[in-house]
Amino acid sequence: MKLLFRNQAYRLLTLSRFFNAFGASIFNLVFIVYASTLPQASFAVAMANIVMILPTLFTVFVGIRADYTRDKVKWMVYSGLFQAVLFFLAALVVQQASLFAFSSLCLINVISDVISDFAGGLRMPL
Repeated sequence: MKLLFRNQAYRLLTLSRFFNAFGASIFNLVFIVYASTLPQASFAVAMANIVMILPTLFTVFVGIRADYTRDKVKWMVYSGLFQAVLFFLAALVVQQASLFAFSSLCLINVISDVISDFAGGLRMPL
């Protein structure tokens, strides 16, 4: 607990990890709810569940890439900024209920989860 209060870098990384996990959980819930509002709701919900599993297929490769990345702190910041841009795009796309919007959200979800795995891999050696 002392480390959390005394070490600013550790505190920021811990808060970043917490907000990332919290945001991902909220996004996944909203993603399922959004899928259920589409005309083919059962198909969309099934696809949403499949899309949430897809990033696990890339976890090993993303972890290896994170291990060999130099300047890990810089890439943690870049990955967080890129995720913020993706979620901003998701907020714009969600305003319309269409198959194109849902497909875009599926792609954003996969990319965001892969980036989150990459950032988590970058944090591991720290």
